[in-house]
Amino acid sequence: TNAEIRFTLDGSAPTDASSLYGGPVSLTNTVQIRTRAFAPGLLPGALHSESYILLNANVINFTSNLPVIVIHNFAGGGIPVSTDGFANMSFYEPQSGKTSLTNAPTLSTRAGIHVRGSSTLGLPKQSWAVEFRDDFNDPKNASPLGLPSDSDWVLYAPNNFEPVLIHNPFIYQLSNEIGRYAPRTRLVEVYINTTGGAVSSANYNGIYVLEEKIKQGKHRVDIDKLQPENVNPPEVTGGYMMKIDRLGPGESGFFAVGQLIDYVDPKEPEITLPQRAPQQQYLQNYMDAFDAALNGPAYTDPTNGYRAYVNVDSWIDHHLLNVLSFNVDALRLSAFFYKERNGKLFFGPIWDFDRSQGSTDGRDFNPRVWRSESQDLGTDFFNYPWWSQMFTDIDFWQAWIDRYQSLRDNLFSTNHIYADIDALANQARQEEPREANRWSSLSTRPRSGTVSISGYTYSFPGTYQGEVNFMKQWYTDRLNFMDTNFLAKPVLSNNGGPISPGFTLSISGPVGATVYYATDGTDPRSPGGNVAPGAQVYTSPITLNDNTRVVARAYDPNHQNLTGDNNPPLSSSWSGPTAATFVVATPPVVITEIMYHPVPSPGGANLADDFEYLELKNIGAGALNLVGVRFTNGIDYTFTSASSITTLGAGQTALLVKNRAAFSSRYPTVSNIAGEYAGSLDNAGERLTLVGSALEPILDFRYDNSWYPITDGFGFSLVIVNENAPLNTWSNQFSWRPSSNVNGSPGFTDPAPRALPPVWINEALTHTDLPQVDTVELYNAATNTVYISGWFLTDDFNKPKKYRFPNNTTIPAGGFLMVDEKNFNNGSPTSFSLSSLGDEVWLFSGDASTNLTGYFHGFKFGAAQNGVSFGRYVTSVGEEHFVAQTTNTLGAPNAGPRVGPVVLNEIMYEPAPLVGTNNNTLDEFIELRNISDQTVALYDPNFPTNTWRMGGGIDYVFPPSLTLPPDGYLLVVNFDPVHQPGQLTAFQAKYGLDAATMIVGPYGGSLDNSGERVKLLKPDRPQTAPSPNPGFVPYILVDQVTYASTTPWPTNATGSGLSLQRIASAGYGDDPVNWQAASPTAGRANAGSGPLDSDGDGLPDAWEVAHGLDARDATGDNGASGDPDGDGMTNLQEYLSGTDPRDALSYLRIESIGAAGAATRIRFNAVAGKTYSIQYRDQVDLGRWTKLTDVPAQPSTGEIEMMDPDAATNATRFYRLVTPQLP
Repeated sequence: TNAEIRFTLDGSAPTDASSLYGGPVSLTNTVQIRTRAFAPGLLPGALHSESYILLNANVINFTSNLPVIVIHNFAGGGIPVSTDGFANMSFYEPQSGKTSLTNAPTLSTRAGIHVRGSSTLGLPKQSWAVEFRDDFNDPKNASPLGLPSDSDWVLYAPNNFEPVLIHNPFIYQLSNEIGRYAPRTRLVEVYINTTGGAVSSANYNGIYVLEEKIKQGKHRVDIDKLQPENVNPPEVTGGYMMKIDRLGPGESGFFAVGQLIDYVDPKEPEITLPQRAPQQQYLQNYMDAFDAALNGPAYTDPTNGYRAYVNVDSWIDHHLLNVLSFNVDALRLSAFFYKERNGKLFFGPIWDFDRSQGSTDGRDFNPRVWRSESQDLGTDFFNYPWWSQMFTDIDFWQAWIDRYQSLRDNLFSTNHIYADIDALANQARQEEPREANRWSSLSTRPRSGTVSISGYTYSFPGTYQGEVNFMKQWYTDRLNFMDTNFLAKPVLSNNGGPISPGFTLSISGPVGATVYYATDGTDPRSPGGNVAPGAQVYTSPITLNDNTRVVARAYDPNHQNLTGDNNPPLSSSWSGPTAATFVVATPPVVITEIMYHPVPSPGGANLADDFEYLELKNIGAGALNLVGVRFTNGIDYTFTSASSITTLGAGQTALLVKNRAAFSSRYPTVSNIAGEYAGSLDNAGERLTLVGSALEPILDFRYDNSWYPITDGFGFSLVIVNENAPLNTWSNQFSWRPSSNVNGSPGFTDPAPRALPPVWINEALTHTDLPQVDTVELYNAATNTVYISGWFLTDDFNKPKKYRFPNNTTIPAGGFLMVDEKNFNNGSPTSFSLSSLGDEVWLFSGDASTNLTGYFHGFKFGAAQNGVSFGRYVTSVGEEHFVAQTTNTLGAPNAGPRVGPVVLNEIMYEPAPLVGTNNNTLDEFIELRNISDQTVALYDPNFPTNTWRMGGGIDYVFPPSLTLPPDGYLLVVNFDPVHQPGQLTAFQAKYGLDAATMIVGPYGGSLDNSGERVKLLKPDRPQTAPSPNPGFVPYILVDQVTYASTTPWPTNATGSGLSLQRIASAGYGDDPVNWQAASPTAGRANAGSGPLDSDGDGLPDAWEVAHGLDARDATGDNGASGDPDGDGMTNLQEYLSGTDPRDALSYLRIESIGAAGAATRIRFNAVAGKTYSIQYRDQVDLGRWTKLTDVPAQPSTGEIEMMDPDAATNATRFYRLVTPQLP
């Protein structure tokens, strides 16, 4: 082309007058290169920037156990305070257990950066606010160190208040563990250069905490964003974030409920704009109403008091975390809260805990007081505005105690607190001396000597472990102080679970207290603090004969917690509750149908979600009382006496619906509606948990939209196949099927599935020049002629009704039907064409009334080479692939996959671990092999800058001018062989390579140890006008492997030192049957395709070694006839079946066949990760085996039950079990 590349070295954006690129640029110092292409008559190309950071010799050998961040602003001077300065940030992560600045960074990005903080603003060790930015200085989302992607971050500098360095990470982690979002963190070390030149040891700035900035977002505070146009309900009711804090420059905040409040989102300059006036007024009105309720005479009223405006649970959790950690600035500084749409005020997330947990501030040093006794005394936790009124509500105080004592059983337990402290301290331990030396003037060194403040004394040894030990002791004493303020909970002799009728339960309580209990799941304490009606005094063991929810509390009117000045205003005589559920029998109610993603109404009067429903059925023999049955995950619904249906007779169903009016408009004859639920069923799938009135587990499973895509927005529901199957099978795809009809069958038995013919998308030609035209081939796999009149062909799965096959369209048995662009791109409103850049093609079954009938088949595909078709190919495990064909065969059987000329030949995805790491990425490699007799250029000879690349789980662009000779090998590695010569030498030595072996790298990312897809791609010709994307370069798939660490892939290449090796290089690669695990053969021919069998027992050595058998011994348990796990299957049978000879639950056989009414029940043990097919024939030695059903891979090993509904029509029927699943 006539384009030219212009570049700059001073950080400015290139113009058409900038330096012209004419060849390699020599770099001798740290520099940012910015490039852009220009061509006459066209807009400038994309702006691209890269930073090259020179390293001083004194940091070449620097290593760390922590990730390291290098910040360089190219001599921009000190980091500014009030405005953002520009910098480049490079993130280095440990490889082989250590981080080195000579490794390639995992992320390098432009960023805006400024100093942040309030009281710590003037400290020499600065904290910074960071915003990742793109080449045009707009915010850019990125994922540093594995954290969820976003643009805004904080680099917090642990200071002299916390020599242990982990106050923020610890309490944030604890908050997340109890279910309240707090910023995720990573401990890091930082180098910062603001003077220019090489990064040296003088630029080391110590240990920092990379933290998520508190903001709205999917991975942060996940509430609806308030847009400028959201000025009416319901939108105007939520999306507000606020905080109580010092105001920033130019801020005035707003006054409400007796406090000055700072706007966070929308920010003050935004929410005070005229067009947002309704939002500002709504928020002020809401806070004023909260004020009136909180400070009114009926403030404790659950309907009209403060509870109408605040989410009490979130307020209690926020307060508890601050009290537990003794954050002396809590509630009055950095106190965030927010209001979601149609919701109440939530307090949180927590923020800023340097002066807490026994810090050097001193006010929080003594853990045995509610409020500090030194300096300004810090926050008065129980008497601060807003909170002081709530803590005069005895039920709020009791809820606080209940939550604390509940958490004390697990996440607030001493053992859990210790474990979290140790895990974080162990990250910082090795690097802490370097931090202490860097900031000796700031006194981040561990304390030494005896410290005594406000009556609490501790002797510090002057070591980092001493600080860790102090933090543990401080929490031990803090928890003890809090424990002893409250009456201890009762203890049950059994924690619940399955029991037999007549089981006896004992309860013990604290000395001097009376234990009250209830067996109906209600609280023995009533609101206000009295004993609840129906509560019983425990005097002797309780006999349980039915499902029972026992709730017990201790009561002691003489118990007093601390009250008075600086303490809680009230005392409680009650302990928190102890509760357990005892189950004699699971209630016989199951979910039989799920309409999770309905179609919308044609007129748009209702949202699609309004037509959601769940169908429940009583599968027991008698009537079932539903009162108290509830969902605890997924939707929100509890059956009460006010429900429209409270009892289900045997075999009866009840419906829970999202919107009763909408549901009845679609299903006017359906009357068995029990009620409306809150929330919505997740269109992507989610967990549903149904429990009984005693909270006994009934169903707990996940559905998934990927099971049957036809149920995801096309009007078909999920219907249970066997309502009497074991309840632990509800999470399995095979337990469900799509409904037979559009809109499901709520309240009625779903009809048997339609018998739809197996018609496949078999071949597609998608990149053509005349006289060829884009064509789709259908194949009829049935043994009879099929009619597809009224069926649909489409290029968009979500819009199936595009090309409709005309009346009387048939395909003969075993025959083909071609549909070309003259048919489906004929100028009608629903016309479509297939893109040569990649597209999708789908066939949907339909009826004469244009309704979908539930069957579909098709594929997505990538860019195609001109004139080369894609064809259906079934792998050894039954997977359908749509791959480039060796020859176009429209109207005839497919020719088979196109392989080569370059293939992925060997994959070392999990090398043996090195000391100090469980993920040795530096020894990974991918081997390419040229299987042709011609040299292959790994670039487009007509456009040589367009080189081949790798994609999928890794990312690599091959360098220019690279060629691969006939039968040549090339290794792609996870390090830079040019700039890491030491690593290259170690790699060559490890795999026995000489200097002639071609090695390139590094690729982006790393090979996933559990499995992932690896692609090899080559460039096609750039698009030209009239293409809508002139200059765009499509990439065509050359080869692809989707490996896994579980069967049917070889399982012994995981950390064993073995690699995955292609058995037949010229055979199709994306199939586990063509791969074996063997000792690495990097850069040379793979091990022979026939597996080695040293002892001649018919069992390959690799298989025997992988399963703990002696490959040199053909006798006893090591031989073909051995049975080391005693499951009745010989080693040879286990090998042929692909099962584990040392796992008694891993075998291939049908366990039982029995009658189930008119059907036959087949049971077998399904091994996790394996697929199966069940076949049958009606005579033992005659006829072909016919597939009854397929069973997909299960997440865990267990018994599977399948039904043959037609078995009763035959006097005799024989079954066999096959693995893997047949095509």
